[in-house]
Amino acid sequence: MPNGSNRVTLVHVADAAGVSLSTASLAFGEGKPISPRTRAKVLAAARELGYQGPDPRGRSLRSGRSDIIGVQVDDAVDRAFRDPVVIGILEASPPRSPGHPPPCC
Repeated sequence: MPNGSNRVTLVHVADAAGVSLSTASLAFGEGKPISPRTRAKVLAAARELGYQGPDPRGRSLRSGRSDIIGVQVDDAVDRAFRDPVVIGILEASPPRSPGHPPPCC
């Protein structure tokens, strides 16, 4: 069932649930216009197939956003200053979902 990369895609989930790709996509969004029965059918198919959600790299390419913060600090900057700044960035960034890279490294 999975494609050449052996990754289960939303297309596979939609096929298994017997719904369109757009309906399968709606099933994963909170508060989207889809019946509870259809949502349950799609989510059950996703669980059965081991669907892990969208690939974060693909989502970044499609949206044009990576949601990654790059920080470049000169070696001359004292570690006592640098570390709290980086920690502050990490604490202020939005929570990440599992499988997504940290917002800063």
